[in-house]
Amino acid sequence: MQHDQDVQIEVERKYHFPDEGVFKKIEALLPCIEMDLGYECDVLDGIRQVDTYYDTDHRTLESGDCILRTRRAGDVCEITIKKPIMESNMGQSERFEIQRNIDVDSLDGNEGFIGSHLDFIDPASLKRTLTVENNRLPVNLVKGDVRFEMVFDKVTYIMDGHIARDCQLEIELKSDHSHKANLKEITEYLEREMPELTVSRDSKYKRGLRMIQKALEVDSC
Repeated sequence: MQHDQDVQIEVERKYHFPDEGVFKKIEALLPCIEMDLGYECDVLDGIRQVDTYYDTDHRTLESGDCILRTRRAGDVCEITIKKPIMESNMGQSERFEIQRNIDVDSLDGNEGFIGSHLDFIDPASLKRTLTVENNRLPVNLVKGDVRFEMVFDKVTYIMDGHIARDCQLEIELKSDHSHKANLKEITEYLEREMPELTVSRDSKYKRGLRMIQKALEVDSC
């Protein structure tokens, strides 16, 4: 059984950094965010999720800066399509995000959904490209009607038996789109206090493909 789709605009800023020690520094900074910026910070339980990304042999989705993935987290599966809108002058990425719950972690039975939102490809040409295993620690940031989700991601990329690993931080707007200017307040604060953070402008899909390629180049030397 398929479920109704959810369409929204994703507004976020992403970072990567060299090691898990940065996680601890950011966690220690949460009381300062509460005091200096007025956000209530609520650390939630960690979750493990597995994302499977799909593309054509010619990487049509990658070249179009689009994403098609399925995600499994516990007993819940969903399919997600992301398409670019723009990058704002505040350095935030904004994308259309369309998703629906599915009963099986597969594209089977979702060809109509895919074709209606990615009409430049044939769903039959799609193949599993990259698997991303992610141990995620979410933190809710709330100030009045403004709400963000900040997540610490310990990521493992897997493709054709090759593995690469990464640590990332994402801050995503979860309240009304009109609050997107508030994201700049948080990210400027973090970047000032945490010089170890490097802004990541790529999706996990693009970053994973690039890191796997880099690992292959190192192995071939």
